[in-house]
Amino acid sequence: MQNSYTINLKPLSVWVMDSANACDASADNGLTKVYQQQYQRLNVRSELLKAKPMWIMSHRPIWGVEDPTTKDTLNVMLQTALKNTRQGKLPEHVTLSLAGHMHIYQSSTFAASTARPPQIVVGNSGVSLSDTNAFSEFDYALDSQNAIVNEQGKFGFLSIKLGKDGAWQGEFLDESGAAFLTCSSETTDKQAVCRAK
Repeated sequence: MQNSYTINLKPLSVWVMDSANACDASADNGLTKVYQQQYQRLNVRSELLKAKPMWIMSHRPIWGVEDPTTKDTLNVMLQTALKNTRQGKLPEHVTLSLAGHMHIYQSSTFAASTARPPQIVVGNSGVSLSDTNAFSEFDYALDSQNAIVNEQGKFGFLSIKLGKDGAWQGEFLDESGAAFLTCSSETTDKQAVCRAK
């Protein structure tokens, strides 16, 4: 496992974490403590950066819905590690979580009162998709917090344009370059971070 590190960009920082070994369904081994220490370092690092916006990039998502019909969610190990930090949550100025691992596109948008950033899983690029389902959106409790979740089994990639002060706009593009989802840092409690075009 690689140590986490920070990439300082203007106007934001990106914290990169190697979560490839995090167990989706269990937190019963020593890796949970390793990830807890990494999240604790993130909290310390964020204090140094003060209010500068920060994104997280990791292999596995902190929160994900594997199957909405069976209440099968992930990632238990990362969620437990985060809860076990002194703060018990991500720093307030973490404004986006980007991940892969799941071989589909999925986003989770939490209410502002949860202090959780939106999360986008860009798992639909460069691999065989786990399904080819059409766009769907549903409300779901992820790690005890309600979220608007949407997903789509369509091959594509995410292109993001940064604005001032960490604001951003993004599009998921298909093989021909046509946009099929739009994403934005500007959302409300009733609006998902990414939406069907």
